Amino acid sequence: MTGFDAELEGALADLAARRLTAYRAGDATGILMADHDWLRPALAELRSRARGGADASALQRLVGAIWEVVDGHSRVEEEVYFPAVGRLLAEAGRPNPMVMAMAAEHDALPDRHRQPMEALAAGRDPLPAIDAFSRALLVHFENEEDLVFEDAREALQGDEGRRLARAMAAFLGMDEPL
Repeated sequence: MTGFDAELEGALADLAARRLTAYRAGDATGILMADHDWLRPALAELRSRARGGADASALQRLVGAIWEVVDGHSRVEEEVYFPAVGRLLAEAGRPNPMVMAMAAEHDALPDRHRQPMEALAAGRDPLPAIDAFSRALLVHFENEEDLVFEDAREALQGDEGRRLARAMAAFLGMDEPL
């Protein structure tokens, strides 16, 4: 295992610990925020390594690891979190159309992921595609946090929050019962 691979493995273990902490607290939104809080520095590291001339295979592994987190994050939002939050907000008389609109933002992300991978595989400069991938994700995170997560935290108090955190943990393959 290279030093880079050990670093990446350690970073992913840190993410798992952050998700577990949020899960144990019954904080469904916190599970998603753990992803955002892990992805921001991971994206900065990716850009830094690309600017520093890291080899293509290391960049591909980092882009791949970031994508695995993004893909799992997006799927748990679309299949578990957004439907539950949308329902709870509607039942509380505070429907938020942005909840399901965030799922539409996910549609552009596979193309943004594919572009740096293709550039790296072809031996082209990956930096423009990596920057576009990073920007798309960072804007999306801000939109979710500003337009959805704040309302969601209010709706996900007590048992509702714990139930949703449990469902999300099961979806993500987190083994520990709450």
